[in-house]
Amino acid sequence: MKKIALLPLFLTLCAAVPAGAQIAAPLPEFLKTEGLVNYDGMTVDAVLDEYARYTGKTLIKAPNVPTVNITLRSKTKLDIKTHLLAIESALSLNGITMIPEGEHFLRVLPSDVANKNQPINTTPPEKRLPGFNKMVSELVQLKHLEIDEIQPVIQELMNPFAKIQPIARMNGFLITDTSANIERAVDFINHLDVPVEVREE
Repeated sequence: MKKIALLPLFLTLCAAVPAGAQIAAPLPEFLKTEGLVNYDGMTVDAVLDEYARYTGKTLIKAPNVPTVNITLRSKTKLDIKTHLLAIESALSLNGITMIPEGEHFLRVLPSDVANKNQPINTTPPEKRLPGFNKMVSELVQLKHLEIDEIQPVIQELMNPFAKIQPIARMNGFLITDTSANIERAVDFINHLDVPVEVREE
């Protein structure tokens, strides 16, 4: 198969692929809340307390969650949903994942623990609910690209703790990451996994 440079397409498409929605919705009384975010070296516990206050969820934190300080600042006012998504992203970048546990609880885990033994997502894309930042595993089969063409580029879209396991006999991957990132990666792959003639146009 003819090789083609994917990096320019990667840079172009990354900006066009939307991120997922937040894990938990804000409480009704906070729906109209907006403001600047200024977490300057805030402890994880303080950030989680903020998240719990806005969502009404009870957070169950594992004892081995990384002890880090979170710095998160905005130069413009954020609505509450964007604020919550920013918190989730900051936690994710620091190796911390929140997983829904029933209607009222969220488990807070180290990301390398959260991404183990995740159920494989076999729901067709057109029937999926909007993406959330919970950890999932998904099988992705390539139709026109080869694994070694796309894997290094896809790795750039993933969180540091994500797992990408090539499966040669199906010419594809088993990807474990947040569902928002997987949705983003699959959308990106679908833009590129087309016949060579189409990519060269």
